[in-house]
Amino acid sequence: MNILHSAVFVTLVFACANFPVTYGKLVSIQDDVLRALLVMNRSCDTGASSSHYAFYAYLSHDLPEPGGNRHFIYDTVKTNIGNAYNNITGTFTVPRNGIYSFTWSTRVECSKAHTTELVLNTRVLGSTYIWCGYNTVTGHVVTYASQGEAVFVRTHSSHGKGAIKSNNSGRSAFSGFLIA
Repeated sequence: MNILHSAVFVTLVFACANFPVTYGKLVSIQDDVLRALLVMNRSCDTGASSSHYAFYAYLSHDLPEPGGNRHFIYDTVKTNIGNAYNNITGTFTVPRNGIYSFTWSTRVECSKAHTTELVLNTRVLGSTYIWCGYNTVTGHVVTYASQGEAVFVRTHSSHGKGAIKSNNSGRSAFSGFLIA
């Protein structure tokens, strides 16, 4: 048995407990390691599904004077693993209970201002404010969400002034993913 096999095997022994080992033949060490990995995978399972959920979408066009409480519909989808983001409604529907990370970016036209909010159902989780010329602001929220809840971005009720910009020079975008 070489040192690498021994190190891997010893690491596996201490990582998670109680798996059968067939002592003896040098050849069986690989089988032992594979069996240990399978048992560890089962015994260390946190109960979480192996499903992955992630999305990234952006506005394909500017929104001139969007008004207050305007729900953004990020219509250009670049990533939608798990298909939980809907580019018709602009809503991410939480596919399963867990901890999620959400990020949104908003770009405004010159000398204008806007406040945007990240909303979970009806509860505002985060907000951003931007004022000035052709700048972008980004908000980030990590939160626990339950299956079936809706997450989206909107303008604040006291709407801002000017257009929300989104073009090749800078995108207004929305993204998120399941952490655990």
